[in-house]
Amino acid sequence: MDPTLTADQLVPHTKGLTGADIETALNEAAILAAIRAVKAGGLSDAQMQAYRAAARSLVAEGAGLLVIACTELSVIGGLDGLGAPSLDTLDVLVDEILLRCGVRSRSAVAPAV
Repeated sequence: MDPTLTADQLVPHTKGLTGADIETALNEAAILAAIRAVKAGGLSDAQMQAYRAAARSLVAEGAGLLVIACTELSVIGGLDGLGAPSLDTLDVLVDEILLRCGVRSRSAVAPAV
C-alpha cells in the first residue's frame, strides 16, 4: 500500500470502530512486549505472533486500515495478509522528506486507497 494518504482518505476506514472496540480487540500487553523486545535488540517468534494476533483482532472488529505509528513497530513490519491494508507513519514521513528534497514528485507517491 502506498503510504501517502490524506486525512480524508483515512476517515472512511475508521468510521464504525469506537475506542471501546479498539480497547476490547487490542492486546496492549502483546504490543508493548513487541516494542520492548525491539528496543532490547530482538523479537521472538512468539512475540511477533502475539503482535500479529492483536492486529488480526482489530481487523475482526472492523478495522479497515491498520496504522503503524511507532518506530519500533515500523522496524518489524509483519502486518501483511491480515485482511486489511496497513499504513506506516514512518513511511509517510520518509516520503514527505523525499518530496520536500525534490527526490520524488507528488505524482510518484499518489495514494492507492
